[in-house]
Amino acid sequence: MPGQGEGWSVGQKTTWLIENSVVELAGGRLLMFFRTSTGFAYAATSEDKGMTWTEPASTGIDTPDSKTQLVQLMGPQHSKVFVVRAPITQTQNSQR
Repeated sequence: MPGQGEGWSVGQKTTWLIENSVVELAGGRLLMFFRTSTGFAYAATSEDKGMTWTEPASTGIDTPDSKTQLVQLMGPQHSKVFVVRAPITQTQNSQR
């Protein structure tokens, strides 16, 4: 059965990536955010409807140890993507 992981490859592991959230951007491009162990959200993009993805990289957006959600609001002429996350506390920031 096609699509059962055939052709998958794994890049260099720098952190774990869990609890992803995906939105479709203009032109059919996909954007995926992940929760990680680094304290920052990571992102990857796909130009081919999710068949292949860029190597996930840090967005520089602080996230505590909780899920980060992408929310897309559609308008008549455009859409906007928002990142919904729990704020990082001063205590969490000083522990890095």
